[in-house]
Amino acid sequence: MKRFLCILTLLSSLTAPAQTRWIHPFEEGAQVHGQGWSELNQTYFRLPDKAKDVVSKKIWGLSRNAAGLSLVFRSNAPVIYVRYQVKDSLNTYHMPSTGRSGVDLFARDNDGRLRWCGPKFRPIFGDTIVYQYNDITYYPQGADSYEYHLYLPLYNTLEWLEIGIPQKSFLTFVPVGDEKPIVVYGTSIVQGACASRPGMAWTSMVECDLRHPVVNLGFAGCGKMEPEVFELLAEIDAGIYVIDCMPNMVSQANLIQERLLKGLEILRAKHDCPILIVEHSGYVNEVTNEKRGKSYQKANRMLQEAYKEACAQGIKGLYYLTREEFGLQMNGMVEAVHPSDLGMRQLADGIEQKLRKIIRKNKVYR
Repeated sequence: MKRFLCILTLLSSLTAPAQTRWIHPFEEGAQVHGQGWSELNQTYFRLPDKAKDVVSKKIWGLSRNAAGLSLVFRSNAPVIYVRYQVKDSLNTYHMPSTGRSGVDLFARDNDGRLRWCGPKFRPIFGDTIVYQYNDITYYPQGADSYEYHLYLPLYNTLEWLEIGIPQKSFLTFVPVGDEKPIVVYGTSIVQGACASRPGMAWTSMVECDLRHPVVNLGFAGCGKMEPEVFELLAEIDAGIYVIDCMPNMVSQANLIQERLLKGLEILRAKHDCPILIVEHSGYVNEVTNEKRGKSYQKANRMLQEAYKEACAQGIKGLYYLTREEFGLQMNGMVEAVHPSDLGMRQLADGIEQKLRKIIRKNKVYR
């Protein structure tokens, strides 16, 4: 096995020509986009160190995953390499290596149009992972470079990462802007299961489509509206909060009202920005499995009651997204729990539509 990994590592080093210049982002002053705390600078993590003794061990471990994080840079390179190592297994039974451990590159032109950059047919998934983007030679009229958005692995922890470009090409990192982000707190679905690529997670699609920063605080199996997580959320100066925890509350429906009201109280103590509360999007196999349908329907009823109670208590700036506004189709899930790429697109469309209304009404981004 060790010999096999050594061979893969050797092969990865041979994929790039000798004249390739390798850039370590942090050595060049790169800032990671999608983080909610300034103290996370120079890391690929999602929660700050102070959270370690506050949240559960599982949340802390998942916060080391790079879900929703990206590097943004401008370059005129005709070939771009990305090589890196990850800490955990490359894939799971329901999620491919390209989604769990892969990266995803998009190019935005000067007119704001987004273009996906397809990698070489077979990225190298070994001890060192290598993505190669070839023949980037077409630019719109009047342009000679792109602004690139490199989305990082959804369900893995980066040990290190480098970007390779030809010696004569340039690459400059784009700093994080000052816009208040859309902060999303939720479950494995928010984290990105089971997208085939990081850019297919619904939070990534929302960020690309709306052109507003998104902070992904999805934690697989752990999005349960815990007060300690709301306390952390309240530390972020958000433009909009999105609370999407119902898939992890099905078995704890009796706690929904208590935890939501407490969480809203925590957020409203520091912020008056809009808060979007999201229902469980449902299970696409509920037609043949009545029990599953009843389970999430109860959770959604409890959420509706909690939302009405919050409004009755005078909590302002609340918005509500129903299951029907998603309209998940039959093939929208991988294993009747997590969305496929089709399902992710449908989730993104439903949430985007609601967010656009919130943005227009509240003039969150001007």
